[in-house]
Amino acid sequence: MFVNFYVAKKWFEGLSGEYRYPTIDPEYIQLETLFNPKREAIYYLVESGGKFYYVAGYLTYSDNGIIDFETPRGYGGVVTNIKEMTELEKLQSKCGLSFKERGVLCGFIRNIPILNNHTKTSLRSWRDRSTLLIDLENPDLLQSYKVRARTAVKKAQKSGVVIHEANSTAQWQEFASLYANRMAELNASSEYCYDIDYFLELEKLSSASLILAYLDGKLISGCVILKCGNYSEYYLSASSKCGMKYASTQACLHYSAQMSRENGAKFMHLGGGLSDNENDSLYFFKSGFTDKHLDFFVSSWIFDGESYRVLKEKYEAQVKTVNRVIFYR
Repeated sequence: MFVNFYVAKKWFEGLSGEYRYPTIDPEYIQLETLFNPKREAIYYLVESGGKFYYVAGYLTYSDNGIIDFETPRGYGGVVTNIKEMTELEKLQSKCGLSFKERGVLCGFIRNIPILNNHTKTSLRSWRDRSTLLIDLENPDLLQSYKVRARTAVKKAQKSGVVIHEANSTAQWQEFASLYANRMAELNASSEYCYDIDYFLELEKLSSASLILAYLDGKLISGCVILKCGNYSEYYLSASSKCGMKYASTQACLHYSAQMSRENGAKFMHLGGGLSDNENDSLYFFKSGFTDKHLDFFVSSWIFDGESYRVLKEKYEAQVKTVNRVIFYR
């Protein structure tokens, strides 16, 4: 059944740490809808006898009247402690029917690599790319990194780079400016661009922390991490040219890993690259910190099969591209 934010949040806060992934937190999902009037946060939860089945994300109301469902930026999908596939298929069917009755056409699911939760469904799923994970239970984190990452962290330390967690709104604003400048330099797509209001709301999340690097009193890099339960997620980062010169991003990541472990996390998920290319520069950077590779799967969930088929045929007849799940917007 669909539940409201307060019911979902209370349930999430009582959930075992092994299932409390940061980007399925109702607070985070609310944030992802805050600046888009066409989005509505939605939470589906079934509980019975200690078992649970949870799906959360947002609906998007398109100008053409179509409603669809997505898990938010990051990772989500079906989170459950149920193992029997027969029971899971029944719950999937009931969940799908509930979305259909709400007028939702289809859904695009970004699954959680460490939970491998696409295997909890019979949805059409496919591997998108690899992601990377740091095992925070390693007693010597720095030594566990590859030589290039260890060397970079030590370089930052020797150069006088000072790392600390943000403790004021002014520092979040300062990082927002740094992030905006870096995205402009990269000519990044809109999905990676956030204005200052987003960062001010991100600051309010109980799961969010901002780690900053300074050299001679000037901000040169920073990163945002999200921490819930057993997991920490390396969420956003940015650096100036000076920050890159002194390897401050690597130092921020190392500090984040240490802090996450101190706060009870067992794993820090770094995400993947901008592509699945083995030469992807972002993936190469992250791989300096770990050898643990995970597979990231995405899934399609078609709630109204007949309407979806008719719409797809209509677009194909107009020679329009239909190679995405949500192909009409």
